[in-house]
Amino acid sequence: MSTPGCAISSAGASPDARDAEDILQDVFYELVEAYRMMKPIAQVTAWLFRVARNRITDLFRTKNREAQRIEPAR
Repeated sequence: MSTPGCAISSAGASPDARDAEDILQDVFYELVEAYRMMKPIAQVTAWLFRVARNRITDLFRTKNREAQRIEPAR
């Protein structure tokens, strides 16, 4: 499988290809919204990486919270 989402997954950002594809979809959604709102992006590549990094961080925080809810308190 050689999808862009797999590139995020193979880079070690997300072990799950589905999560990687969700992140990629979120990043491109943000790009389309920025274009639609006519927000100028001076350095598109840097902006894309920053948005991707933020989405990855959000994913790990969410998964960490879910794992803490599932595990009983000791």
